[in-house]
Amino acid sequence: MFRMLLIAALLLGGPDGEDDVTARIVRLCGAADAEELDAQVLERFEALRHHPLALNLASRSRLLSCGLLTSYQVASLLDYRERTGGILSLTELGTVDGFHADFVSDLAPFISLEGERGRSGPAGHSLEGQAARNASGWNLSARYHLTAGERFETAFALRLPPGGPATCTLTAAFYGRRHLGKIIVGDFQARFGQGLALWSGFSLSGVSSPASLLRRPSGLSRSISWSATGYRGVAADFAFGRWSVSAALGLPGLRPWMEAGKPWQPALLPLLNVSWLGRNGQVGLTGLCRADASSGALSLAKLSLDGRACWRGVDGFAEGAWDFLSRKPAGLAGVVFPWGKTRLGVALRYYPAGFSAAEAGALRSSTRTTDEAGLSLTGQRGSWTASLDGVWHPSSGRRQLKLLLSGSATGGAWTWKWRLSERLRGEAPVQRADLRADVLWQRGEWNAAARLNAVYSRQLALLGYLEGGWKREAGSLYLRGTLFRVDNWDDRVYCYERDAPGHFTVPAYYGRGYALSLVGSFRHHWPGLRLKSYLRASWTAWPWSEKPKPGVAGLRVQLMLDF
Repeated sequence: MFRMLLIAALLLGGPDGEDDVTARIVRLCGAADAEELDAQVLERFEALRHHPLALNLASRSRLLSCGLLTSYQVASLLDYRERTGGILSLTELGTVDGFHADFVSDLAPFISLEGERGRSGPAGHSLEGQAARNASGWNLSARYHLTAGERFETAFALRLPPGGPATCTLTAAFYGRRHLGKIIVGDFQARFGQGLALWSGFSLSGVSSPASLLRRPSGLSRSISWSATGYRGVAADFAFGRWSVSAALGLPGLRPWMEAGKPWQPALLPLLNVSWLGRNGQVGLTGLCRADASSGALSLAKLSLDGRACWRGVDGFAEGAWDFLSRKPAGLAGVVFPWGKTRLGVALRYYPAGFSAAEAGALRSSTRTTDEAGLSLTGQRGSWTASLDGVWHPSSGRRQLKLLLSGSATGGAWTWKWRLSERLRGEAPVQRADLRADVLWQRGEWNAAARLNAVYSRQLALLGYLEGGWKREAGSLYLRGTLFRVDNWDDRVYCYERDAPGHFTVPAYYGRGYALSLVGSFRHHWPGLRLKSYLRASWTAWPWSEKPKPGVAGLRVQLMLDF
């Protein structure tokens, strides 16, 4: 069996440049490491890798909805395009106000600079299919994504889980000109302000860097996730000079017959956002309604006012919201600013018990944007970061303090990374200390990585892995072996692992055992056609646990065609 997997992996290779791309995504999201992300984030960035955002062609609505840029960066880019006609190189992009060389370098895989203003880019197709096998059985998925320049795109995704109902995502988006920003029919995401009133999908929890204090609202955007997340209905936004109006209607009954009987999250009913987008800031007002479960009557659920301003590197933000159902207010405010070569950030938040967190995704630590008051301090200088976050829960009086320190150093072919976090609470388990050290080596086509992770909460837990990789232009191969000893669930250790694009693997290791994984990919280009194939094979066993259990095997095969 292992020989067959090894031969298949050698034919396929490993995700080309995955280390580099994942590191870029982590920095762009303001996260400390890959363990803080989720599958939706990787799916969104993977879609941008296949269909990069055309900075010289995209409208303001599309630039905002991509989630890569702040409103300040979008305004600055549009002003530069108006004056010069377009961006000709990444070096030139780095000279635009609000952009800098490191940020542009991270953006590179997800943007393109072709085309002239007023022209439409070429059409693109992406077809993806996969089969995954685990202990529950086979999981089959397929997805098709079509883009017609910068004016239209549509996507359909279908997943057939073992023994469960099928789920699908279907979306179509038309991007207009002049006053019409876009119209979306089907699945969409809605993210406004700092996430206090409305932020669907993934939002970063915890404080790991100055960038993690800020949200990048994308407004209304289409959703092409494997899973049906966000909302389903009709959404549109319009621009009138510096004013933007967004409206959406989520329809709970609008879903394919194949999902009948599947539990569905509360529907987003009428939503309206009005924003003023200035050169150095923005102000927005968001209101959303909710239907009564018994009578079906509509009522105003939340109303929020948010603002953000940027001036000479100082970024200030605030949002206040009122929950009409619980009659509770909530608010947050903060500022990120430079101090010499160091970037500092401070933020305050207050979310009372009873404040609805159903659609929220604001800055938070240990709750879902409810029953939490907190103060966050963070600083970053080069590759070194420190953050301190204190939380108080008004309803129970519980408190939590979390400290995070991280850094890295590079010398020749070697890179060293370390991360220390300490969490203190007023109840058991009182503390959770997590120390992680990574060593990476790369020379030519070969690379290697090693990690040692120690966690102490109720007992001492240990995890370590060794990984070797071989990477070329057409493909690569990675093999990882992991050992773990975790005797208490409160001491569980999370560890990010390689997988096919758009999939997120961060298992929580518990027990005493080992894990093996083999990941590979192959890519080939023909005129007008690109093929990528991926393989992930894994085996996890717990032979040394107090109560040994059978090992678990996993297999994923994924094919992607771009044409």
